[in-house]
Amino acid sequence: MPIFDGEELIGALAVVFFAAGLSVDAAVERYLAPIQEVSRTIRANLAAGEMPGPVGD
Repeated sequence: MPIFDGEELIGALAVVFFAAGLSVDAAVERYLAPIQEVSRTIRANLAAGEMPGPVGD
C-alpha cells in the first residue's frame, strides 16, 4: 500500500504471509481494509504536520 505525502510517494506498507496457511484471497479480505486505513491515517497526519516527512529533504 503506497504512502504519500501530498503527491510524493514516501513509502509503502506490505504484508508477508505464508500461502500454506492463508490464501491470497483470504489475506486480501483480512488485511486490505486495515492497511488502507493505516495509509490514510499516515497521509492525514503528514498533511496536518503531525509526522516528520522523509529523511534527507
